Amino acid sequence: MRIDLICSGGLTSTWIAKKLESYIKAKKLPIEMNARGLNDYYPVSRHADAVLLGPQIGYYKEEVERKLEMPVGVISSQDYALANSKSIIDQAMALAEEKQNRNTNA
Repeated sequence: MRIDLICSGGLTSTWIAKKLESYIKAKKLPIEMNARGLNDYYPVSRHADAVLLGPQIGYYKEEVERKLEMPVGVISSQDYALANSKSIIDQAMALAEEKQNRNTNA
């Protein structure tokens, strides 16, 4: 499974991605993390299983969904600030399942 995290410039998403990678490694989950900026996510994030936006750019959600043609989530401010890895990974897994269901039913 591949998760792309997008923030305005890629710096804060890199920080949270490193926190998530530590969690993924500790739990031995088969997940690859990528941090991207708002200016460089397209078209590479189209191949991600889940795309999450940082809360600071949550207002771009509909635009990013249209561009990627897939469901996109926005990490809550609280989960982001606390680097709540379990909650963020759970959100990404739910998005990946939603994307898979859309593709199956298409």
